[in-house]
Amino acid sequence: MAHLLRALPRETYPHISVHGKADLLPLFPDISLHLTGRDVKDGKKGRSASCHTFREVSVLEHSMEYLFLSPMRDSISKKGYEQQFDDASVQDFLRRKRSAALIALGGITSAHIPSMASLGFNGVALMGALWTAPNPLEAFLECQDVYLRYSWKDYGGRHVRIPD
Repeated sequence: MAHLLRALPRETYPHISVHGKADLLPLFPDISLHLTGRDVKDGKKGRSASCHTFREVSVLEHSMEYLFLSPMRDSISKKGYEQQFDDASVQDFLRRKRSAALIALGGITSAHIPSMASLGFNGVALMGALWTAPNPLEAFLECQDVYLRYSWKDYGGRHVRIPD
């Protein structure tokens, strides 16, 4: 994974969170470590965590900079891991003010980015769309191009945006 990170512009590193790759932190000090539910229960500290219910978001939002809500669409890389939220409920939940950014995760491709912006998410996270692509960097750049066309909900001045 280090070779893929090196191929990205350095200014994107603060916007990257890696899962289960703590060995990358000394090489890339500007990236962050993503916590699982087990990590949070064990008292580990991080900038982000995964949530699979609105209740988990409500509990964790005061101790994290940003949270991932998943799966928003059927997973690309985890067969059988299906969309858990209907768009109307998500949009209603996202209308309230929160203390952490909420990032859409799970089955997100470049085609889903516009709908995630309109629902009120602060951004999107990409996994299967990148790692299953023949050229992950090309897939990332395509998603970045689509992402930058949309206005994303601000959350207290700490806007999550990948620079040009």
